Amino acid sequence: MKKVPVILLIICLLTSLLTGVLAEGHPEGKPWVNPEWPENVPAERPAPENHFYLSVNYDLHRRPPMDTGLDSGDSVGARVEKELEEDIWRLVDAEKSTEAICLNILASLIMDTDRREKDGLEPLMVYVRQVRSAKTTEELSALCRQGGLLFGSPYATLELDRSLLNPDKFVMMVYFNDVMPRLQFEADEPQPANEEDWFDKKRVEEELVLLGWDADSAKQLTERLARYELDSRTYGDKVPDTEGLDQNPSLEKALANCVPLRDQMTSQGVLWADGAAFEISSFSMFRYMQSMYTDENLELFKAIVCLSMYHYAMDYLDPAAYAKAHEGEDLSPRKIAYNYMLVHSRFLTEQAYADAYISPETRVLVKDLAEECKQALADRMRRCEWLSEESRANAVKKAEMMQVVIVSPEERTDFKPLLAALCREDISLLDAAVQYDAMELRMKLRLAGQPFERGHRFLNSNSMIAANAVYEPGKNTFYMMAGILKPAFCDTSSRETLLATLGQTIAHEMSHGFENYGVEYDWDGNQNCVLTEEDKPKFLERVRRMSESMSRIELADGVMLDGSHTFFEAAADLNGLKVVLDLAKKTEGFDYDLFFRSIGKKFYRSFRTRDEAIMDYADNGHPANYVRTNYIIAQVDEFYLTYPAVKEGTDMYIAPEDRVSLW
Repeated sequence: MKKVPVILLIICLLTSLLTGVLAEGHPEGKPWVNPEWPENVPAERPAPENHFYLSVNYDLHRRPPMDTGLDSGDSVGARVEKELEEDIWRLVDAEKSTEAICLNILASLIMDTDRREKDGLEPLMVYVRQVRSAKTTEELSALCRQGGLLFGSPYATLELDRSLLNPDKFVMMVYFNDVMPRLQFEADEPQPANEEDWFDKKRVEEELVLLGWDADSAKQLTERLARYELDSRTYGDKVPDTEGLDQNPSLEKALANCVPLRDQMTSQGVLWADGAAFEISSFSMFRYMQSMYTDENLELFKAIVCLSMYHYAMDYLDPAAYAKAHEGEDLSPRKIAYNYMLVHSRFLTEQAYADAYISPETRVLVKDLAEECKQALADRMRRCEWLSEESRANAVKKAEMMQVVIVSPEERTDFKPLLAALCREDISLLDAAVQYDAMELRMKLRLAGQPFERGHRFLNSNSMIAANAVYEPGKNTFYMMAGILKPAFCDTSSRETLLATLGQTIAHEMSHGFENYGVEYDWDGNQNCVLTEEDKPKFLERVRRMSESMSRIELADGVMLDGSHTFFEAAADLNGLKVVLDLAKKTEGFDYDLFFRSIGKKFYRSFRTRDEAIMDYADNGHPANYVRTNYIIAQVDEFYLTYPAVKEGTDMYIAPEDRVSLW
């Protein structure tokens, strides 16, 4: 019996040691723990003075909402995307606008399996037969231009859109599109070292046979296609993308193959006198394509055109092919229809969404709050003691002249005749898609000849219904898209939650005009630093101090933050917080506890594993969300006045002399 206490003691010691080892692997209270692992979250709510972010999100970590249909590791942004999908279906079902009625018809047709099977591939094969009958590259180019459509052309790399660098201009975007699908490998499979071995050649051969080539020709063409794509990349490695960008005559020659488009663009001032206005994503590959586009290689380009068109058609004619291409084997017809609306009918979708969910009251609310933030930002610059009179005047002028834009659709287009033809079954789904894209191109051509309105959709890569907001230093303009106004990001239930969500978003973006990149641009968006030569070193010293303080933060075990990597976003977070706190001081009876907790919940996120936390940090210019909470709020005096328990000796405490500030 005497051995029992000894055995129990040994078990207790081993358990203690094992617990310590496990704590090293999954430190108790680490904000990146996965909520699916409740054992990694403290059994009791952490004290806010030690882990404020984890404390305010404790319930979400312990009992994450599982009824969203999303992985529990997903972010607020993912929940907004799901809400967006539900909103679109609600407005489609309600049919309260012309655009919503059109979307309803399109969605119904896409979900109609019998109709898809009836449409089948015959409309595509009519086009394929025409392509294969072309005798010269000139004939092929003319065929691809039908309806003003460029996507199925050897010049698929030319697309008309608003400039990424200057939204006042329409430009020809240059892209390179693969037609060789890639093989999918399991994680435990050996990964091919040779890039050519990643191509799904068997699938390409099968597709070419389906499109009318015999087996031997399909095999030979597949090898040529693989070599073509590999050589274009080799060419790109040898010739920098930036080399020869000023040689517009070569691009003008390329555009000459699309004569109607070129003439229309020239008449509307889109083309410059010395050539075309181009923006380049892969210019060297484009030049390689140009050098190869000859009658000698006509069969190769016929295959490229037909395969491009086939893949385009399969996106909505064949749900299984669509699901495979988009790496989602369980995509329902409803999900395919939703994706179709977002991608192929984006003008319809955005207009219908804006009509339904961006009310005049919401616009007024955002405008008023943005004006408050602008004034608070300008006042903060006026009070900045370390600035000279000249720098202070420049900074105040820049803040006061910032423009605020709630992005809206560019114009309405009447799609009713197209939808009526679809309802009468006069045209196929494929024909409708082609016609819709052609109408969209004509819409862009009309817009290219009109004065630019800042309220329009301003970037190719952002939809106006995205959950996003952007500050553009070259315009000194802050753009807000509709998705950011959703409750998951924007809580208007009280003054405190309004400032913590929408107010912090607006002030954050405005503050990008005053971090170490933004200060290089003046109030008109010119690259002209708002700081004098005497003041700039003082500012850079503040930048250095904040960057070094962030570099002392441990992201995960053994991985320290690089303060310079996420400085831009952290600086905007900190100054934005100070701006909204200036507004809070003017609000009688302001509840700072509710405000700080709302800040913490706004940035809620859980990483599935330590490695995922590190990967996200490597890819994301924003700090980890627990850093955006804990580190940022610990820099302001109001946090310590609100939570007296946060004092020397607690994890959240930062000594006054160690707190950082840019302005």
